[in-house]
Amino acid sequence: MATLIEFIALFMGVIVGFIINLFYLNSVRKFLNGVRERCPKNWKALGEPTLLTTSPTISLRVFLYIIKGSYEALGDAELSAIGQKARKRFWLFLSYLVFLMVLLVAFFLNLPASGWQGSVLLGG
Repeated sequence: MATLIEFIALFMGVIVGFIINLFYLNSVRKFLNGVRERCPKNWKALGEPTLLTTSPTISLRVFLYIIKGSYEALGDAELSAIGQKARKRFWLFLSYLVFLMVLLVAFFLNLPASGWQGSVLLGG
């Protein structure tokens, strides 16, 4: 029974992580829209990024731009606030991802102790 509870906890953890990631992506979307509208020169320098239709190279460039806080040089208070929010949400997601990995390892390390033999999945 403990395994079912742990599985449910793990599943809920994945759902919460997904929700945190959605908040991060929403902040990035708002940030990119703001840069495109207020600082078109910087938006072009970043490679004219959009949230979903961007190459991995441009995505990395945008990611580093946000994480390093390079947007502060724009001098736009609203963009800075959105960028800071995106950066905080990224670190929250990363921290949660580490927590989820620890939970996953604990779940799989506890399977033999719970008496699970894999009979359902392995047919034995």
